[in-house]
Amino acid sequence: TAYRNPGAKREDILGYEAIQVAEARVDRFGDPATLMLTASYRETLLGDRLLPMSQEEINPFLLPRAYEKPTPGKIVAVVDGVSKIGQYQVVAINLGTRDGVEPGHVFIVNQAGTQVRDGVQPVRKGNIVTLPEERAGVLLVFRPFERVSYALVVTAEKEIRQYDAVVAP
Repeated sequence: TAYRNPGAKREDILGYEAIQVAEARVDRFGDPATLMLTASYRETLLGDRLLPMSQEEINPFLLPRAYEKPTPGKIVAVVDGVSKIGQYQVVAINLGTRDGVEPGHVFIVNQAGTQVRDGVQPVRKGNIVTLPEERAGVLLVFRPFERVSYALVVTAEKEIRQYDAVVAP
């Protein structure tokens, strides 16, 4: 799945989602090589990509701290693709290391204001009002990349959706 910047050109791709479906061991090198699946987490399909296992150490301890820049962002995807996002789900945001995002940064999620008809003004064309954004939850970044970061929804006070705003607390 391609992660795209909301409102940007279709070619503005932030990155691609890769889901680990299995682990394999090379039984015979060559062209083509032969592999044996040693662990399987999902169905392995024709066309799935092979990547070497990462030797990168992941720090199991995060120091939560506020993201201090005024750069606002958006939720661009939810891992495993549901439309409504709740507590303890993982989301992708369109801010990354080039925006100064680090593991442990905390963001506030603001639910986009809904549009309602102004019931006080006389009925006429164009009397639609957009309500202000409302705080919907808190995110904790655990894995930033250059243009996108993965974050855990730590709290969800209201329904969180794709494209809701993320801001510094």
